[in-house]
Amino acid sequence: MAKKSIKPLLYILITCVFCFIINHTSYAQTVEVTLPDTTGVEGSTISIPVRCNDVTALGVYAYGLKVAYDQNIITATGVTVEEAISLPWGTPTFNVEDGVIIVAAAGSEPLSGEGILFFVNFIINGAVGNNSIIQFADVLFNEGDPIAVTSDGNLEIIPPTSIKSEPLIPKSFNISPAYPNPFNPSTTVEFELTARSRISVNVYDELGRFINSLADEYLDMGRHYVTWDGYDQSHREVSSGIYFIRISTGKKITTITTLKVVKLN
Repeated sequence: MAKKSIKPLLYILITCVFCFIINHTSYAQTVEVTLPDTTGVEGSTISIPVRCNDVTALGVYAYGLKVAYDQNIITATGVTVEEAISLPWGTPTFNVEDGVIIVAAAGSEPLSGEGILFFVNFIINGAVGNNSIIQFADVLFNEGDPIAVTSDGNLEIIPPTSIKSEPLIPKSFNISPAYPNPFNPSTTVEFELTARSRISVNVYDELGRFINSLADEYLDMGRHYVTWDGYDQSHREVSSGIYFIRISTGKKITTITTLKVVKLN
């Protein structure tokens, strides 16, 4: 009788183990963490966003990240969480080592939503034309669950007041906040065009007086960057204060967006 009961029990055991493996493999949760390709100006400070997809209901109560970079070109100075989904947790702790910044944060309530996890602030000390891969050396949510899937970015140093373009197919016209903001000596605005359009980018002071023209040209569909170096049209550095960057598109100005920036000297 004992021999006859072994096969059914073995079958049940194998079935249970198989179901356990399938369940834990098929339903493993992941979080996509990305660093964007971006540009910066020599001598400026730049804030690069670390983004993630929707983490709602994933039970993320803590994270720890290591971001590596070429310290001959850029130097990490710290992190900020303005407009970030981790803002309720406060500013993360960080430690800067040789070519690596280690960031960690935790909260009593889980993260929710998607978007910017935090910003990494860098000082650019390389020259025009230099590039630095900014990459994740390690990413851990909670104690490893959910699993992090990472995508690295690249920083290119460009001349002041210039436009950098990237080919892509955006779903809609979009303008991102200027960064860094407040700024010294330069700030960058990123925007996406759904079709080839005429783009006009001008700077005004808080009294509405014209300061400088950053762009007035036709640009192809895709992602573009425009940088203001804090100078007026006579190439004189403006004083500290509030300024507005106005971006308009279309032959007959179909879209107008104005961004508020703060210049610090």
